[in-house]
Amino acid sequence: MEITSVLLALAISVVVAQAPVNSRSGTLSKKRYINYDKLTMLFQKYNSTYPNIATVSSIGKSVEGRDMWGIRISSDPVSRAPGKPKFKYVGNMHGNEVISRQMLIYLTEYLLTNYETDVRVRQLIDSTDIHIVPSMNPDGFENARVGDCSGVTGRSNANGVDLNRNFPDQFEDDVGEKREPETQAMMDWIKRGHFVLSANLHGGSVVANYGYDDSPKHIITGYHSRAPDEAVFKKVAHVYADKHPKMLTGHVCDDDEFEAEHGITNGNEWYEVIGGMQDYNYVEGDCMEITLELSCCKYPPADQLQSFWDLNKESLLSFMEQVHCGIHGFITDSVTGEGIQGAKVSVEGIDKTMTSSEFGDYWRLLVPGTYSLTVEADGYQPTTIDAIQMLGCGKQVNFTLAQKPADRLMKMIDANRIEKSSKPGNMDVNLLDVIDRSSSLEYLVESINDFADGLHRNTLNFTEPTLFEHLTHEELTTTLQTFASRYPKITHLYSIGKSVEGRDLWVIEISDHPGQHEPGEPEFKYVGNMHGNEVVGRVILIDLIQLLCENYGQHPLLTSMVDHTRIHIMPTMNPDGYSRATEGDKQGVKGRTNAHHRDLNRNFPDQFATTYENSHPELETQLVMAWLQQHPFVLSANLHGGSLVANYPFDDTARGITTYSKSPDDKVFRQLALVYSKAHATMHSGHPCPGTGMDDEYFPEGITNGAHWYSVAGGMQDWNYLNTDCFELTIELGCVKYPTARHLPSYWTANRFSLLAFMGEVHKGVRGFVFDKKSGNPLVGASIEVSGIKHVVHSANDGDFWRLLAPGDYDVTASKKGYTSVTQSVTVDNGAAVVLNFTLDDSSLEIWSRENDFNLVDSLKGNEYLAIESIPSLLAELQKKYPGYVTQSLIGQDDLTTPLAMVELTNQKSVKKGDEKVNVALIGGLKGDQPVGGEMLMRFIMHFTQGITTNNEQVMSILNTTVLNILPFANPDGYKQATEGDCLGEQYTGQNFDFLFDDGSQSPSVKVLDSFFEENVVHFAVSLESGGLFARYPLNKERRNSMGLKSAATEDDDLYRLMAETYVKANPIMAALQPCSDASPTGAIHGAQWDPHSGAMMDYLYFKHNTLMISAHISCCKFPLPSELPALWMQNLQSLLDVIEKAHQGIAGQVVSEGGQPMAEAVVEIQGQEYTQRLSQNARYFQMMLPGQYETIVSKLGYETSSDLVEVTESAIAENPTVLKKDLASLAYHDFVQLENELKEIHANCSGITQLHSIGKSVEGRDLWVMELTENPGQHVVGKQEVNLIGSLHGNQLANQELLVQFLWSICRRYGDDYAITQMLQRNRIHVLASPNPDATERAVRGECDNQKGYLNANNVDLDSDFKDQTVVNVTIQPETRAIMEWIKSVSFALSVQFQAGFEVVSYPFDRVPPTGESHATSDDPVLQFLARAYSEHHPAFSQGAPQCGANGERYSKGIVNGAVLKPKADTLQVNGMGDCCVLTLCFL
Repeated sequence: MEITSVLLALAISVVVAQAPVNSRSGTLSKKRYINYDKLTMLFQKYNSTYPNIATVSSIGKSVEGRDMWGIRISSDPVSRAPGKPKFKYVGNMHGNEVISRQMLIYLTEYLLTNYETDVRVRQLIDSTDIHIVPSMNPDGFENARVGDCSGVTGRSNANGVDLNRNFPDQFEDDVGEKREPETQAMMDWIKRGHFVLSANLHGGSVVANYGYDDSPKHIITGYHSRAPDEAVFKKVAHVYADKHPKMLTGHVCDDDEFEAEHGITNGNEWYEVIGGMQDYNYVEGDCMEITLELSCCKYPPADQLQSFWDLNKESLLSFMEQVHCGIHGFITDSVTGEGIQGAKVSVEGIDKTMTSSEFGDYWRLLVPGTYSLTVEADGYQPTTIDAIQMLGCGKQVNFTLAQKPADRLMKMIDANRIEKSSKPGNMDVNLLDVIDRSSSLEYLVESINDFADGLHRNTLNFTEPTLFEHLTHEELTTTLQTFASRYPKITHLYSIGKSVEGRDLWVIEISDHPGQHEPGEPEFKYVGNMHGNEVVGRVILIDLIQLLCENYGQHPLLTSMVDHTRIHIMPTMNPDGYSRATEGDKQGVKGRTNAHHRDLNRNFPDQFATTYENSHPELETQLVMAWLQQHPFVLSANLHGGSLVANYPFDDTARGITTYSKSPDDKVFRQLALVYSKAHATMHSGHPCPGTGMDDEYFPEGITNGAHWYSVAGGMQDWNYLNTDCFELTIELGCVKYPTARHLPSYWTANRFSLLAFMGEVHKGVRGFVFDKKSGNPLVGASIEVSGIKHVVHSANDGDFWRLLAPGDYDVTASKKGYTSVTQSVTVDNGAAVVLNFTLDDSSLEIWSRENDFNLVDSLKGNEYLAIESIPSLLAELQKKYPGYVTQSLIGQDDLTTPLAMVELTNQKSVKKGDEKVNVALIGGLKGDQPVGGEMLMRFIMHFTQGITTNNEQVMSILNTTVLNILPFANPDGYKQATEGDCLGEQYTGQNFDFLFDDGSQSPSVKVLDSFFEENVVHFAVSLESGGLFARYPLNKERRNSMGLKSAATEDDDLYRLMAETYVKANPIMAALQPCSDASPTGAIHGAQWDPHSGAMMDYLYFKHNTLMISAHISCCKFPLPSELPALWMQNLQSLLDVIEKAHQGIAGQVVSEGGQPMAEAVVEIQGQEYTQRLSQNARYFQMMLPGQYETIVSKLGYETSSDLVEVTESAIAENPTVLKKDLASLAYHDFVQLENELKEIHANCSGITQLHSIGKSVEGRDLWVMELTENPGQHVVGKQEVNLIGSLHGNQLANQELLVQFLWSICRRYGDDYAITQMLQRNRIHVLASPNPDATERAVRGECDNQKGYLNANNVDLDSDFKDQTVVNVTIQPETRAIMEWIKSVSFALSVQFQAGFEVVSYPFDRVPPTGESHATSDDPVLQFLARAYSEHHPAFSQGAPQCGANGERYSKGIVNGAVLKPKADTLQVNGMGDCCVLTLCFL
């Protein structure tokens, strides 16, 4: 590479040479702004570095999905310590007012890094719960622009709303009727936070603003709106202003007029703000907040940040300390001593109450004075303490409150307490609480969940049933009729039909609206006595009926159960069999079957077998099946006897053998069975019948899978699950089938809580409605599917549905023929069912297909996934059908068991050929258990081929300018090992290629893919994946950046984010930013933020092949059901098209010689890119870029480097053709006269940018010629860096002189044509002293490397040891040395570069050997090393760090070395000659 390029790189580096300096102090740079991504990484770093005093969390999301990061700094960063007040700072509410954001970042670092060493900081953190949110408006900040001092760009959030006008206002009812996400998140945080003091930091003025911000009169300005705590507000505002050297003057900005109050102002008196945050804090949050305006310019240049920090640091610390100034203490119960939360603290004469926090602790900020405080709390006598003197900053005053006597409501409840109870004692819940909460479903489910606790069950009190008898059918009928007549408002008695012998199959319904289905209310059933001689179920169901009826309106839990559930109870399904059974029968069969001697629990149609027992359903069976089809039952239990266990499906297997037969909802069934078993007195022990001859029977936890116990074909529970939407269990209630009447109470006692707990399970999982989008009417029979569970339930007549689920994260899809499926992600816990409503658009999928996908019917099919074996033949057929557009290939045929089927789509006849086009790769199935990407890409291929058929403008435009390489299934072998419906990949046993990409990978598939990218210049790639709804981009594992910090960001971070966001925004589901789970990200993220790992394909392609790749995760479920594929296709087509079109934005060019020959070996660099461009064989390149101006540098050995400034505009490719001119074929040595003539010729040719002058004479009278290079030479210009290049001080190192002469000619010729050269002379003033020792040069022997003749000057002095300390008396200095030193004094050089020979390395100060114990390094070591690397990295030999001469085998890291390490020497130019200038010595062969 020519010396011009190397020196050019060095000269440009001078401008940014100070970049690493701040790293010496170990603190954040005060010379640059920190964007959202860097703030995220910084706070994550703090979270891990300071775990004992800091925790980081997000208080909410912005409109565009950015986290509103907050950091909590406290000696108790996880849990709040009682008595410690909470303080907060919030910045950047207006996105373009950025000083606040930076100050809070600096404050955060200051507090964390000084905790161990600074007494003040430690005391502050130990005594205060500090919360800092640097940016409330991260979206606005990302849109704001540096230097915009008074504009509004970025002020509002992404919806264009001013967040400081969006809060509820005490004087205005309708302000901010629609709360923005940022506002709502802040309101929620304020409400739950119980903060004491706060400041909201802004910009645009310099003043401390206190409330109120508006008034009932709504006078725009000049009206003082006084808050009750004005004295406190003014005091804390003055604390900030008085510590701020400029704010206290009251007149910093042109429009500031705050002199009267010395830098503070009442908000409304300044100007009215309706809906401001500071007033909301005070009025609604009990937090005293002021607004701090910190800068005249809203977004000043970054070089002013240090001065702002210096101005504000003391004010920020002093203001925080004010949180302790006032009266504080604890409010406790006089009996229990426990703190009272929510107590109201009022101060006489101040019309504002504050409330106590969770520990009963309170804080009341006040100015010094004497006060009377009153504390009130619900249920307690108010207490007042008078004459409290607060003289200093703070005073502790505790209050103890006595409880009030029971009020009228409590007396009324006590009078109605139930007298009759199985066990005496108080009710299980606080009745006041129950009055408020018993109507809620959440209360019902919480109470039911408590049944798992035996101690809790024992404290329950309700009216117990009394009917512990065996009733004849006639007596049963009378009993049920009696209940129905006695409780007509909650019961409805009906018969589903008659048995074989004509007995009614009675059902009693218990509900707050009996006889009708209430939309949204689930239906539950119990069926007893299916086997006529198993009678316990019959008895306890009658007892359950009595319990529910007699306790309705009396007991809150049972009332809530009836109000929220439509309960159907059938005491006997086999009254004929019961009539023949015998009391006392333990394990017999008399009465078991119906009147036709058929076992009804073997009589239902079966999924596996048709047997003699179920070939002809009995009348009772038919009636029950018809009954189940008439009601939308959700949950059921079939009560039996003969053992003690909860039995769940499936009951049989395909082979009829005894083995575990898992249903798709095995987790749910196990949960249901455990609920019954654990609430039962003994069932959970697992030993059902001790002492009965069945002692060896054991059921772990009291539950069993039916077929695992014994196989039963034709059972009712399986039929319920497979043919209706009802989940049913079979409950065995005891080992005696027909116990005597005296034992019946014990069966009730054992089962009563189980019966209630199991019934409550009907309210868990997911529930909701399905509607028609156009009409708004409910949709009946819509299918509700859960990814990973092959079982469908359906919506009922009112469009309502219920789907029982175990706790976990799920993707739920609602679909109906003629409608577009809709999928939502949901997290289910053990609480009340999550409400999930669906609105389906009829025919929208078909309409979308006609309008967007050429009405391709096959793409709307969701029957099954493609067979991997069929892909090659399908693609081969397309190649035959579309020659000139489609090229199918199989890659890896020699290496893989299943070659990879790939297709290339492009218009081979278009004007643009081959490497003139943008090359985009689309990859599916990289992870074998995520085949949804392959399905999308096969549809994408069909879309494009159909677009060719119809000559679609968009398709043809893409094919004319793009080469699409599409690999639908990159991991076919892994696909074969995946399981459909496996949403979490738990069953997957194949490889995940995204962990295997590295240079040493042994995976054959990875090697094949790597070879493809090696052989093809691919500019952009997209991998379609699943397991989330987000787009991922590099890096997937943090690495150290140029500043030595760990980061996931690359040089192309903004471009990556643009491409990822482009994909997300075009996908309506991803754009909604709804996570699949709490742990799942949304939007566009670095891979390292989600699943940090090495071996990621996108990272590998970036660093090895210069290919930009993103991964779009398009489905929560990794392997979704086929029915979801059409909707997924509809969601992703536009995203794919958009990112392909967005990829056509950047710089393209071709490098050729003057004769037009392609120069594929040329090196193309683009500003901001850490890698060089890959050139095709035709020497073409393309680099995607963001809009902006970029410098390109093209070089090749033997040719002059060429640079240009290229402007990239939105959605366009800037062509940048480059013609490289040959460098000089050879260089010749010049004697002194020739050198003078050469310099004069250069000046004559380039007089506009050069000046030639002598700085002195040599010993023998030769001029020391210096040529100055700059625009408008001859004088120093403020802002221009002064740089000198000095040839070797040793005359026999003549090559350096010739290199500098060549450098001068190169600059002269290329100025005006070459962008970098032109810029260099606009920004720098370069002085070249090619021959500082001309006398010695004349004596040097040309062509002899080792000859020392000419090494010394004419007085035989080594000039590089002659730069002596001139303060020493009588020191002798050579004329050349003196001239150089005087010249250096006359010009304020920022950088000096001295050229020598004998080594291949860049050395930097110091050259002299330091005193013992001192370092070779200077205080500017980082800067000097930075500059040295700037040269060596651009030099083909230096950069290797392995010199070929003069180094005795030493290696120099990165081609640089400290001078004293290389060749210790005193009094050198580098040591003494340059004053404050940075000196580098460049040593050449």
